[in-house]
Amino acid sequence: MVINYKPMKTLLCLFISLMLFSALSCKGQLPAATENITVETPAKILQGDKYFWQYLVQNLRFLSRKYLAYNASGKRISKREFLKQLTTGNYLFLQTSSDSTKLSFKLYPLNNGERVKYGSVISGYSLERYNDYKWVGEKFPAFDFVDINGKHYNSTNTRGKIVVLKYWYVACQACREEMPELNKMVAGYKKRTDMIFISIAPDNASQLKKFFSTHPFDYIKVPDQGHFISKVLKVQEAPTHFVINKQGIIVNVTNNPQELEYALKEDI
Repeated sequence: MVINYKPMKTLLCLFISLMLFSALSCKGQLPAATENITVETPAKILQGDKYFWQYLVQNLRFLSRKYLAYNASGKRISKREFLKQLTTGNYLFLQTSSDSTKLSFKLYPLNNGERVKYGSVISGYSLERYNDYKWVGEKFPAFDFVDINGKHYNSTNTRGKIVVLKYWYVACQACREEMPELNKMVAGYKKRTDMIFISIAPDNASQLKKFFSTHPFDYIKVPDQGHFISKVLKVQEAPTHFVINKQGIIVNVTNNPQELEYALKEDI
């Protein structure tokens, strides 16, 4: 993951925070997507690092879902504006519904001390969600992928299909750890002839073949996509999943299998 923040002190703080969150996530501590949410008061969430991180791990992933968004005054605002405000680091996203099927979030203004302690962390993660959401409703860029077996997949021969596309790379631990869950997902949709699962990586074909000799993955495997990833998609976080409808429009961008499953059920 690449996040360009200044000053250096803020960058270091973010790096340490991101590593902590990644460790929590990779250990499977993210809650199941179907369970209800415990609504907490700002006072409890912000009373210490333990409570803040528990809240962040519990609720961060829901920011890629559909939800009602409100500003600090309780006025309804768009999801785009809500995420944009979070990127300032001036607010906590306060969950106001205990039902994960009827999500709603409200901006809660942080005081000076809270901004210094937690603002850059919230800003960093919110920036990722905001950049992801800016893709929603846009047409997926034209592509012409050649998989490790020499088969072509492009904007023409995938037209009329739902395309689930994953960006990853061999050295990405989180990308590897989610593969068994993604394999189960592919198996669950095996009767859907109108769906196609594609993975793109900057690694070359030899590197991918070596990796997949010991790590089964049931997506189509496309190598040598560094330019498309960095210059066309401009994606920095791995893994990133794009869900593209039959009209070629991006309906969701997310970063974990639970939210990908949600998108396939709710956004298609």
